[in-house]
Amino acid sequence: ASVFVLNSKSQILAGSGIAMIAFGGFFGLMAGFFFLHQMILISGASFFERYFGLDRLARIHHVTGLVGYGFLVAHILFIISGYSIVSGNGFVAQYFQLKDSFSYIALASISLILLDIVIITSIVIVRKRLKYELWYFVHLLVYAAVLLALFHQVTNGQNLLSSPALRAYWYLLYITAFGLVLWRRWLLPVYYEFKHRFRVKKVVKENDSVVSIYIKGKNLQNFKYEPGQFNLWQFWQSGVRGMHHPFTISSTPGDGYLRLTAKMIGDYTKKLPRLEEGALVLISGPYGIFTSKSAVKTKRLFIAGGIGITPIASMLRQKVNNDDVLIYAAQTSDDAVFLSEFEKLKSKGLKIVKIFSKEESKDSYSGYLSPSILVNEVPDVTERDVWLCGPPAMMDAAQDLLLSQAVDQSQIHTERFRL
Repeated sequence: ASVFVLNSKSQILAGSGIAMIAFGGFFGLMAGFFFLHQMILISGASFFERYFGLDRLARIHHVTGLVGYGFLVAHILFIISGYSIVSGNGFVAQYFQLKDSFSYIALASISLILLDIVIITSIVIVRKRLKYELWYFVHLLVYAAVLLALFHQVTNGQNLLSSPALRAYWYLLYITAFGLVLWRRWLLPVYYEFKHRFRVKKVVKENDSVVSIYIKGKNLQNFKYEPGQFNLWQFWQSGVRGMHHPFTISSTPGDGYLRLTAKMIGDYTKKLPRLEEGALVLISGPYGIFTSKSAVKTKRLFIAGGIGITPIASMLRQKVNNDDVLIYAAQTSDDAVFLSEFEKLKSKGLKIVKIFSKEESKDSYSGYLSPSILVNEVPDVTERDVWLCGPPAMMDAAQDLLLSQAVDQSQIHTERFRL
């Protein structure tokens, strides 16, 4: 901003079209700034994730993208309108004159078209719940759009051209953004392949809709992760191969294997039982702050809904305190995966509260988590940290219930395990 004021003071004071051109250049600079920081924040860099968490980073990513796009639209409107006022040309005629007069305007136009495609198709993909691979491929266009814009910025950007320091900062910003994305999403899995040689060990169907994939590898003790975190997994086997997908780690450090557990509800997850022993596995991560390190109290309560038990399973298998409570909600007892594992942990002090929405039994509740169940089973809930994971609607309802029982927001730990 200071560079803009110093370089554009006379243009701003000139007013009219000249001032619009100056502000248009500044808006273009801000658009690039927000898009590059959007890439840095969502790159998966552990420094940012450790302090913000993936959920918050995803929200920031969304907001910065919209703000950056808003600045980009303002940049285009102000630049073309400003030159149009100065030259007396119409808006469309002025665009083509600028394209002929300045370098790389065509590339910048392609960049805008790519961003428009990303925004429009992302809305359709999310609303119609289309394939994850389609969403991922569309978002790759953002990298191409940001990269294409660089040529226009460093060639025509008055602020960048007039300030060597700002120009050097701009190049550093680009190198950082693309370097982090390249390392965390592409090179890190290759590094892990050479270091650990991850391969499918076996596939176990936990029930009719849930499958666990056991992963073997070299020097697994050196693959560091915290119970509750997740990885991006990519399986290289004919018929199963696809973009990397996020799955929670349901094993515990020291097990001698990695285990991911997934519900077979989508086109890709339904293919997982086809995996064969020895299939190559590429892994990126770990990600997430849904771990015991976020605790602010000494007592613990875990609330899981359906497949949301997977990160909690990893945490409980690592350590059980003698006053831990697990509230496990599922449709039926058959849907409650790992229940037999938890039953064995009762001897270490784990209390299990089972709630089945479509089944009645003498040792479980029927229906859904309610204030009466919470008060009866966990009367000291305000003195506990709560780790909550499950379907979005269940998590929202459970969080509202906890807040209504005077549990402080800082004691409630959630993560949506999404990118």
